Amino acid sequence: MITIQRFALGAAITGGLGLVFLILLAVVGMGNSFQYIFGTLNDIANAVMAVLGVILVSLLFMHYRSQLQWFHPLFLGISILGRIVAVWGSILIISGRSGFILAGLYSAAGYGLIGLWLFTFNLAMRGNGSLNQGIVTFGIITGFAMILGLGGLPSLFRSATHSTKSPWWK
Repeated sequence: MITIQRFALGAAITGGLGLVFLILLAVVGMGNSFQYIFGTLNDIANAVMAVLGVILVSLLFMHYRSQLQWFHPLFLGISILGRIVAVWGSILIISGRSGFILAGLYSAAGYGLIGLWLFTFNLAMRGNGSLNQGIVTFGIITGFAMILGLGGLPSLFRSATHSTKSPWWK
């Protein structure tokens, strides 16, 4: 359990750093030399958080497998796929092979798949007494919010590279 806590803490700290870099990008970095620095640091943090998450979800699944009555290993695969897609979004933007719109769509879709795992895992853990129910409820709400990232899939499939091409409903 200590290993699970360490990976969870590592992912949380990395995600927090990514958020700080994103805020710095928005506040001081847009349109100047800091844009590249803070944007790149944010993308690196997102990729590291996704990699740590692969290990974390695998450990959680192995630790709680006997208590997950209807939770299928397929959800673990969906989470790992989501993390690969999220890392790919970071690689696209860091390498300069894509603009931030397309790379952001990849990241959003990846985290949407991760949210699907988070939502179903916490639904499966609800009421069995293994985890604090406040944390389980938070996981359900957070997972649901993350699933909204899948709303960008139509634009991703269109390979939208500019904001005017991004909305799929137009």
